[in-house]
Amino acid sequence: MHRQGLENQVAPQVFRPHAQETDDMPDVIVRTSSGPRTVAASVQSAIQSMDKSVARFNVIPVDQQLGEQTAARRFHTSLLGLFSLAALLLSAIGIYG
Repeated sequence: MHRQGLENQVAPQVFRPHAQETDDMPDVIVRTSSGPRTVAASVQSAIQSMDKSVARFNVIPVDQQLGEQTAARRFHTSLLGLFSLAALLLSAIGIYG
C-alpha cells in the first residue's frame, strides 16, 4: 500500500487493533459501489455505536488523495509538454524561414 506517496517504495506495515493505536485519528478505508458521501453517514453511525469517544471524521475519496499525490508530477509533465510544443513551433519557424 502506498501510504508514503507514489514515488516511495512500499514500506512494511503492521496493522494494530484500535485499542493499541497511538494515533488520535486512525484511517478507516471503506470500499463502496456508490458514492463515498452517501456511505459516510452509515459508517460514522456504526463506528459511533461501537465507541462514543471517536470523533467525527472527514471523508476523502481515494481519487482525491491520488490526485493530490500526483499533482506535482502532472504539473511538471504539462510544463514539459508546453516547452516541447514551443520548441517544435520555433524549430518549424526556423526551418520554414
